[in-house]
Amino acid sequence: MKRKMIHLGFEVGTGAVVEVPLHHMIVVGTSGLSGKTTALDAIIHRSGLKALVFKTKRGEGDFTDEIPHGPFYKERTDWEYVEGILEASMQEKMRFERPWLIKVCRGARTLSEVSERVKAILKELREKNKEDTLRGSVYTSLDAYFDKVIPALGAVRFTNTLSLQHVGVHVMNLIGMPDEVQSLVIASSLDELYRHGRDTIVVLPEAKKHLPQGRNSPVKVILGKFISEGRAVNNWLFADSQDLAGLDKPPLKIVDNWLLGRVKEINEVEHFIKQGPRPKPKPDDFMKLGLGQFYAVCDDKVTLTYV
Repeated sequence: MKRKMIHLGFEVGTGAVVEVPLHHMIVVGTSGLSGKTTALDAIIHRSGLKALVFKTKRGEGDFTDEIPHGPFYKERTDWEYVEGILEASMQEKMRFERPWLIKVCRGARTLSEVSERVKAILKELREKNKEDTLRGSVYTSLDAYFDKVIPALGAVRFTNTLSLQHVGVHVMNLIGMPDEVQSLVIASSLDELYRHGRDTIVVLPEAKKHLPQGRNSPVKVILGKFISEGRAVNNWLFADSQDLAGLDKPPLKIVDNWLLGRVKEINEVEHFIKQGPRPKPKPDDFMKLGLGQFYAVCDDKVTLTYV
């Protein structure tokens, strides 16, 4: 099947047209100085597909002709999902605690029900003076997470329908929500598109926050399936990050288009250079990139491009 090519921009120095195949993409660069949002906006509109963008922090750039969409959320209580939110809360990977999670999640219909079960177990452990055991610490962390996230979920008016009817950029505004709630909304949206969507680009902002290296998160629980099986239904992930440090690497192995913009931190620059194909830019080349200039790494070729 012939790949769809998208006009990316023009090669710096020669003015030659630069095109990239439609594929999963990561766009990296310093916020406000690299032009990531403008680049993503241009690529989305030239793709002819509809897109879902999450706005997660104040000051994020606007997309052209934004179509607002209410925050979408469908509750899940399976243990894999709860394990993801627990690891995100504890900021460490679970090892042998899984049976405890399976116990509290089995048969539950809501996170509130899981929360009540956790509280009941903690009460029982306190009565037996065993709340300081490893099992107690896991349930205490889960209890603290639920105490924070459940009231926050209750304070948001969610929609239970993800409706992306028009070609263009649909924006889901999550600004002001706790990070934990943002992650749950993004995970729900990805899951819905994985199950029922097609011909859609999902823009994941601050990818490092939702794809942490070495531990799980609600987004990671579904993202692997979304990007590995998305091509068959023309669903694509465009990830946005200021750098690659701390970003989970396995999903990136499936991402074939990389746009590397202005970065000043020397370790990040050296990581880019070591990882990318030839011709390899010099560290100063990355540090001096102007607004809208990116090294496009596609099809084992590096092209300095003005998007």
